[in-house]
Amino acid sequence: MSYLSVEAETHSMLVLKGTHGTILSAAQDITQHNSFQKTKNGYTGSGVYFWRFNDYARDLAVCWYNQRVRQGKFRENEGAVIYVDIRVKKDEFLDLETPFMIFLVLLL
Repeated sequence: MSYLSVEAETHSMLVLKGTHGTILSAAQDITQHNSFQKTKNGYTGSGVYFWRFNDYARDLAVCWYNQRVRQGKFRENEGAVIYVDIRVKKDEFLDLETPFMIFLVLLL
């Protein structure tokens, strides 16, 4: 599947394309119900985390899955990458890809 790296802004909403790495059973549940469950304690708080779509977004989602397996957070051995269209309110979007946020995340 191929997406153009597109980001649009409509009033107080952002429209993005992205990827999400997870276990296969969760990916199947997400696609079947067309919804994500928020994490309770992600790196920067409760929410759903995506990689903004670009040339390396799939690789980042795979690396995220592999990291969670190494940490013992995922019990399944088969991962999946979900490609998504995202509509989010601007005030609910935390862009972890800005230079400042990358610096803060590296401090964690």
